[in-house]
Amino acid sequence: MQRLSGLDYLRGISALGIMMFHFKLWNYGIEPSESVFTRIGMYGVSIFYVLSGLTLYHVYNEKLNSSIDSIMSFYGKRILRIFPLMWLSSILTILIEKRVPDTSLLFSNLSGLFAFYNWANTITYGAWSVGNELSFYLAFPFLILFLKRWNKLYYTFLVLSFVIMVYFGFNVIDPNVEFIQQWDLYTNPLNQFFLFISGVGLGALLKKMDILSVQAKVILVISLLVFCLYPTSGDRVQLVVGVNRLVFAIASVGICAGIYKSNFRLPSLINRFLVMLGHASYSIYLLHPLVYRVISKVCSIINQRFFEVPVPAVIFVASAATISFSYFVYLNFETFFTGLGRKFPEKARVKVANKVAVADYADK
Repeated sequence: MQRLSGLDYLRGISALGIMMFHFKLWNYGIEPSESVFTRIGMYGVSIFYVLSGLTLYHVYNEKLNSSIDSIMSFYGKRILRIFPLMWLSSILTILIEKRVPDTSLLFSNLSGLFAFYNWANTITYGAWSVGNELSFYLAFPFLILFLKRWNKLYYTFLVLSFVIMVYFGFNVIDPNVEFIQQWDLYTNPLNQFFLFISGVGLGALLKKMDILSVQAKVILVISLLVFCLYPTSGDRVQLVVGVNRLVFAIASVGICAGIYKSNFRLPSLINRFLVMLGHASYSIYLLHPLVYRVISKVCSIINQRFFEVPVPAVIFVASAATISFSYFVYLNFETFFTGLGRKFPEKARVKVANKVAVADYADK
């Protein structure tokens, strides 16, 4: 299956944007909702969800069917894609922060069950969105089945997920209470499911539509302008409530749609860097807080014994170290487990082939 370079670009840029948002937050404090960095920090993960649904549709639409072997192969590959790095990040967090979580938290995080009842309480920073993804993966084979056989049922779930997101934005999350105090409400997977299911729908819709690259770029530019310039003010909670929630969610979907159908021809050096970021995006997302903590401790020692390290220098070093370490982890850790995941469909095909052979022999 051919990789979609544009989606790799966007995935890598989103991971980089989330990392820079956190680095600025930890050094300068939170910026208001009108800040582009705050918007990227809030909706970079939303773009991940849309990209996840879109990419999975692109990869699995033809190969995934209603058989148990096919579905179990999908789940097995997803487990090997998601869990090893989450486990590594959790272990590193425990070692670096020198705190041992209680047994129930440790079990819920390592098993992935936190995704369904304790999504906001995680060991490693950012794992809440990984939990959301796990809940989406459970639904994905059924979404593909609905699109193949019962389109109306898929669109029913799409509309229902949109209604739930609207309900959270207008009735559950309070615009008068700071965002951080409503973290468990915002991170509820039901509040995010529309983004994933719309990504699946984008794949199904745009695959059939003949959209010119220039038209896709217009969609991309308009979506980016809305994302960056749409007027808001005050605490970042304003980005996830009321009409604003709808505007930024739809803009996120539009950005992904525009990237998906645009025919980008970037210079070789930029292309290689952005593709590298896209490949390492999962590691960048989960590991950047840990790399930052290590760099901060080293800089703190330098500050005490030698000279004051400027904050921009700390951010620069932490950024470079995160990208380098994340790409190393991608090449030497993530790819090992994704390679194991590729064996699942081979085993499924062998099993089916054996059944056919037995049936042919019985007929004779």
